[in-house]
Amino acid sequence: MKKIGVFIVLVVVLGITGFNSAAEETSVDSTNQIPIEGLEAEVKGDMAGAIKIYNAYVSKNPKNINVWKKISDIESDLKHYNEAAAAMKKAIELDPKNTESYSTLSEIYSSADMPKEAVSAIEQALQLDPNNINYLKTRSGLADWLDDLDKMEDSYNRILKIEPKDRDALLGILKVREERKNQTKE
Repeated sequence: MKKIGVFIVLVVVLGITGFNSAAEETSVDSTNQIPIEGLEAEVKGDMAGAIKIYNAYVSKNPKNINVWKKISDIESDLKHYNEAAAAMKKAIELDPKNTESYSTLSEIYSSADMPKEAVSAIEQALQLDPNNINYLKTRSGLADWLDDLDKMEDSYNRILKIEPKDRDALLGILKVREERKNQTKE
């Protein structure tokens, strides 16, 4: 009986000690699982250091969506758009139904002057959330950038089905009609 009691105490002590050292080793904010050291580096303005910390973290914890998004945000702020897109794609792989991630990827591509890729990303968001007016407005703006009148018109018509008095969509339809009229004159 005494051996069992000692064994139980030993297991409990080792379990607690192991748990504490693991928690200290990773220094993770339990609310959103972002390493404290990375957040501290960001607060200090050391974005390169934060990225190194976050990359080291995801190399050991590759399924942490929040850290992938953090990397993407910082890389995008630093205008490292390829790295930002790659990190956001990792987040999307882990949660392919998260429409906000596709929208963010679209914004990254747009900032990188890659409108076709931006349209593709926002259309993926719209496949999951077809009545999201913000995504439809983003799509119409990107279509305007690409001079894709059909996609613009489709976006505006879809917005008007949801919100019949949307001023931007009504003006957009008029713009498309004017552009089509000008094309037939040329």
